[in-house]
This record gives sequence, structure tokens and C-alpha cells, in this order.
Amino acid sequence: MNTYRRLLNYVTRYWPLIALSLALSDSFIALNALSLWMVASLINTVMVGPESIPMAPVAAAPTDSANDSLGVWTANLIQRSTPLRTLARLCFILLGVFMAKNIFLYMKDMVGA
Repeated sequence: MNTYRRLLNYVTRYWPLIALSLALSDSFIALNALSLWMVASLINTVMVGPESIPMAPVAAAPTDSANDSLGVWTANLIQRSTPLRTLARLCFILLGVFMAKNIFLYMKDMVGA
């Protein structure tokens, strides 16, 4: 028990840095998952064809699963009036998500160093 108290003594000095590092790590993880989801949307948009891209807002049903709800959210985020504008919007969102993800990774590494 004495060992845990000594360890807690060392950790309590650095709890703000630990909390910041955990928050930055969580942000990086969330943006990493979002980037994978957006890449899957990009592949789906390119492979399926422009005629299957919804041009009107899509509504989620209350009984939809989390996966379906994320699909509706993504469709509403990227859809534009034409397939080319939809693809351009998706590419810009991907660029922004990858940049933000790497900024959070860099900040997390700087806090943890």
C-alpha cells in the first residue's frame, strides 16, 4: 500500500498534463475513426457511381442503428447539388480531417515528451 501512495504522490504533480494528454489522445482517436469513415465514403462514392449519390437531405429513422445514423450524418455532410461538387466537398473534408488528426497527434506527443 505504501508503494501506491508514493506512486500517487508522483502522479498528482502531473495530473493536468495527464488529463490534457488523454483529451488529445481521445481527439486523435475520434478523428482517426472519422477519417476512416470518410475514406470509406469516398470509395463508396467513386465506386458506386454518381447516380446513386443522394442529392436531397436524407432523414434518419428512429429505429436506425448507430451505423445507419452515421451513414445518414455523413450523407448529409457531404452531399451537394451535383456529383462533382459532392466529390469535391468530400475531398476537402478528408483533407481537413487528416490535418486536424495530425495536429492533435503532434500536440499529444509534445505534451507527453
